[in-house]
Amino acid sequence: MDVGPQGCLPLVLSQFPHSAADLDEHGCARPFNEAVVFYNRLLDQFPAASIIYVDTYSVLYAMVQNAPRFGNPITRKHFSP
Repeated sequence: MDVGPQGCLPLVLSQFPHSAADLDEHGCARPFNEAVVFYNRLLDQFPAASIIYVDTYSVLYAMVQNAPRFGNPITRKHFSP
């Protein structure tokens, strides 16, 4: 299983330093999400291994992008400092 969009978590947004320029249009911290995407791509580097890959990042980030559609009118922007 891959790692989800850590840059969207309230804990990351409230406890780790970032600037307003680091935030994407959904209020998620880009540097943290870019590190996660890099890590998730490394999982594809093992063609001989038997790895069951589940793309949780895309699913969870889609929920952040479309929060009201999933019943959450409050987006991560509300947790940004």
